Amino acid sequence: MTRTPPAPAVHQRPGHLGAGGTAALGLLGAVLYGSWPVLQPAVGSDLPVLWSYVSEMAAANRPHHTLVSALDLGAGVCILLFTCRLQRLLPGHGTARRVGIAALGVFGAATALNALWPMTCAPSLQPECAAGGLALHGPAQDLARPPSASWESSASLPACSGSVTPCGRHQVGSGPPEWAPGSSPSASR
Repeated sequence: MTRTPPAPAVHQRPGHLGAGGTAALGLLGAVLYGSWPVLQPAVGSDLPVLWSYVSEMAAANRPHHTLVSALDLGAGVCILLFTCRLQRLLPGHGTARRVGIAALGVFGAATALNALWPMTCAPSLQPECAAGGLALHGPAQDLARPPSASWESSASLPACSGSVTPCGRHQVGSGPPEWAPGSSPSASR
């Protein structure tokens, strides 16, 4: 009778996230970032839904702003960590991948910065608030809000398309993808 040798153990470094941990980071970041529809009725019920910014729920003069900012900060940090892991896991070195990873990093960083430096007031409720437009005078975080929100929004689309494009290029059953542990990108070409 022949004995089959046991499969070699897969060793991970302590603190090393595998693909599942990376996916969990991305999912957690997305859930935290997308939590505003659930929060809005509870913490921003007086904000006009059609004319207010989602960021107004985190304005420093709003009730529960600490909770909303903490969720945004958690989302930004998760997205930044996800970006770092994705950089190592995604195959290829193409332009779409680089643009997608960079845009995802900008999106995560802008989300975290917006949480750390919230606007001081809610422009939809206070027309004199400098955070709502192109004001030239006002608190620094209110003047910084329009550009940082623009970076955050502008980065989201290329982040999605550029990060996902390389994932669709690997065919299941065609051998290990270039990014698999132990594989060599140059050997697979």
